[in-house]
Amino acid sequence: EDLFLDKRFFKYVKSNKNILKLLDKYRDKCYIITKVGGINNYKGKLDLMNKLGYGDIPIIPLPLNVSKRIIDMSNGLFIDDSVNNLIESNAGVKVLYKEYDNDTEWSRGWRGWTIQDRKE
Repeated sequence: EDLFLDKRFFKYVKSNKNILKLLDKYRDKCYIITKVGGINNYKGKLDLMNKLGYGDIPIIPLPLNVSKRIIDMSNGLFIDDSVNNLIESNAGVKVLYKEYDNDTEWSRGWRGWTIQDRKE
């Protein structure tokens, strides 16, 4: 969690072209739920979204210690990289996003739909 609190984090974050395509297609129907490690982290995320051209998509910030399950997603699609977040959610459709070929600590054990970003 300390990594996300460090302002240098945004120097190294890379945009995922598949996620950006998804945002382009559904930008008028989606919102972003994100964990934030304080005001500087939230500001960094807002700045990043503006820089990428997605500043119009609403962002719902949650403190690191608050579960995303407090958001009613019963009629929605929820894509997350954490199995725990998916399990806790009441989303109608849940999809695990995996960035790596190997399982990470937070992505193990998922038996539902999965999308993966592989280098081409």
